[in-house]
Amino acid sequence: FLIIMMSSLLCFIGSRELLSRNIRILEYYVGIKATLFINLVMGAFIDSDLGYIYSIVCLLIAVASIIWGFREELKSFRLYGLILSLCSVLKLVMIDISYDNSLGRIFSFIISGLLCFGIVWIYNKMSEKITKE
Repeated sequence: FLIIMMSSLLCFIGSRELLSRNIRILEYYVGIKATLFINLVMGAFIDSDLGYIYSIVCLLIAVASIIWGFREELKSFRLYGLILSLCSVLKLVMIDISYDNSLGRIFSFIISGLLCFGIVWIYNKMSEKITKE
């Protein structure tokens, strides 16, 4: 636990300062760095047969990136969250979930489509709220 906490501190030190510079490439860098770090930490503790957990955690990181991007008004951080969420849902459906019957596969595609529409809908509602203010 102590090693994880120390490496977290080292990984994210200075990230807030990088985000405050309003340079688009630095915002993508912070998002990618957070995603890779969380996946590396999870890889040390989670069995490789549980790949769907990686997808779910990436989806949570994506939603957090979108919320943080709206809170701090970082457009590229929000776009990173959108791209990461769509990629993690795609990975969840195409790679992680494997069904022997086609009905289960159809059901998983419907749920993933609803997830994508839900994320985009929330993004649009939050974007409209910011433009009205």
